[in-house]
Amino acid sequence: MSRLLTAVLVALALAAALAPGAPAANGSDRSWTVPSISQELMCPVCKTRLDMSESAAADQIRAFLMKAKAENLTHDQVIDRLVASYGPSVLAETPKHGFGLLAWVAPALVLLGGALAAALVARRWAAKRQPQDPLFTLADGSPDERARLERRLDAELAHFED
Repeated sequence: MSRLLTAVLVALALAAALAPGAPAANGSDRSWTVPSISQELMCPVCKTRLDMSESAAADQIRAFLMKAKAENLTHDQVIDRLVASYGPSVLAETPKHGFGLLAWVAPALVLLGGALAAALVARRWAAKRQPQDPLFTLADGSPDERARLERRLDAELAHFED
């Protein structure tokens, strides 16, 4: 059982290490563009990505983005202001912290759990497996027993030849 616990802990550490990191843009990045940041945002009305939305709310957010670009705001400042105005649902990507981290890690944990369950079932199945045909299992392995089985086989085969 300790092997199982160790495997689970290693898998959790691996999943945490492989979880996607922070967005490419850092807090002081002013090189963002309206089309690039529009792919990171959702329209609060139609719930599609901002770059695909044609709603009035999406137009309003795009106007804000153009104004923010003219004011030379950083990527994080723009995101923070939009989240303050519209809430976290304006972000297209699930947050990689808190409860949102579960959405990134859960699929890996489910796959790992399935693999562990399959390994345990296979191991138990292999341990309980018995030979299928007792004819091929010699009780004592003696030459007499082998000869008896061969005679029995010859008799059975001769029965089919008649």
